[in-house]
This record gives sequence, structure tokens and C-alpha cells, in this order.
Amino acid sequence: MRNLIQNIFSPLKNIENENIEFDIGFWKSIGVILLWLTVDAIVMVLIYALCFQSKSEATIISIFAIVRLFTLPIEILILNKVFGRRTNELNTFKKVNKKTIFHITLLLLVFRLLFDAFILPMMLRIPENDTLIQAEQTLNSSLIYAVLSVCIIAPIVEEVIFRGIILNGMLKRYNPSTAIIISSLLFAFAHGNLHQGVNAFLLALIIGCIYYKTHSLYLAIYCHFFNNIFLFDSFSFWWSSF
Repeated sequence: MRNLIQNIFSPLKNIENENIEFDIGFWKSIGVILLWLTVDAIVMVLIYALCFQSKSEATIISIFAIVRLFTLPIEILILNKVFGRRTNELNTFKKVNKKTIFHITLLLLVFRLLFDAFILPMMLRIPENDTLIQAEQTLNSSLIYAVLSVCIIAPIVEEVIFRGIILNGMLKRYNPSTAIIISSLLFAFAHGNLHQGVNAFLLALIIGCIYYKTHSLYLAIYCHFFNNIFLFDSFSFWWSSF
């Protein structure tokens, strides 16, 4: 069982320990995102093909979330194989300790409070586009999908892609500021709508700086998880006010 767990988490561990190296420019980063979206689309099409006749929409997307959860290691392994290069180097530049986690949590809390107090009310006055409306409807239709996708799948896979691979690789080609800004813009555009994109861009700037300072994918995943937990509550509160 222990070996099985290690094999499941080894793709993440390889990025965290820098046993795999990425050298990513702008156009190759587009390729990373397209491969990720393609794998997602293939999984969704297969599930729809197998379940469409006998399952409701809510059941199908719940199954999709569960399958995605179990295929995450495979998806990350594919990205590592296609865009990464194995190395024997180990990351010794670590700052993951209780003090660091406390300071990062405090920083994220301040960010969420400021965003929710000053930026979110303005964003909610802008009409939603179809992409955001569809995303909201999907989340509302299945609690299983909402919890797994927002709290587990998104923090892991999106941090692997945008910090563990894209930002990690761009830091080898560009100066830190350029790499963080470009990867943050890509992260924002990947959300497909202005409302989520603004929050995603600002959050990505923070996580990008943290990743640059610590080289820790695990900390980046924690930041994303913490943000998404608070995003649920704050969005529900402000939306009910309008």
C-alpha cells in the first residue's frame, strides 16, 4: 500500500524535489495548457459516451470529478514526460516550515479580505458572460463536483501546470518579474471570463512570488486551496447582496 501511494504521488513529488526540470517559453506554455485541456476533454467525452443514456447531468459531472481525481497522477505524469527532463538534482532551497505557512496564510487572508471588500463588489456589477454562468450552473448542480473540482482537483492540477511547469520553466528563460507576470496572465486567461480572471491574475502574482522564493509546489497548492475555500463563501455572500 505504501508503495502504491508513493507511485500515485511521485509525479507531484518529482516536481517538488526538482527531480524533473522544465525549460518553458511562452509558446511551449500554450502547448502545456492545450495538452491539459485536451486530456480533460477526452475524459469528459468518454464519460458522456458511457453514461449519457442512463445518467442525469448532475450524476455525469459527479462521475467526471471522481474520475479526474483518480486520473490526476496520470495527467501530471504525462505533462512531466512531454515537457520535463529528468535530473538527479535535489531541491535544497526550502522554506516550508510552520512560520512560513503562518505568514503565507496571513498574507492570503489579507488578500481575500481586501479583494472581497473593494474589488469583488465592482466585479459583480459587470454582467456575467456565458462561460461564468455555465460554470456556476455546473457547480450548483453537483456538490460532489463542486467540492472535488474546486477544493482538490483545481488546486493540484492548476498549480502543477501554471507554477510547477510553466512558471518553473519560464524562470530559466526570463527574469523573475517577467516570468511571474506572464504565467499569471496565462492563468487568468485560462479561466475564460473577466470575473474569475481578475481574481486569478492577482492570486497568481502572489502564488508566483511565493513559488519563486520557496520553489515549493506544495506551498503553491496550499495557497490555491486556501483561496478557493474562502472564494466559495465570499462569492455567495456578495452575490446575495445584489
